[in-house]
Amino acid sequence: MKLKSTRKAEEMHEKNLSRIRSLIARFEDPECPAEERTKIKSTFQQIIDHADKVQQQDSLFFRMAKKVNDNGHKGE
Repeated sequence: MKLKSTRKAEEMHEKNLSRIRSLIARFEDPECPAEERTKIKSTFQQIIDHADKVQQQDSLFFRMAKKVNDNGHKGE
């Protein structure tokens, strides 16, 4: 049994992957106009920038959590 939020997250993930696959297919289409390819490249750059931002926040969170754990639980 999965949580409702987990199910919704998985559905959103599949929807996003489907959209990415369709953008890749459109970009690889030889009949795709140059203007549309530029827009697709911009979309992918936004995805990459967002992923980089999320990963940086995650790593910062984990570093802070480790520091708090190290400082707060020594010798206990």
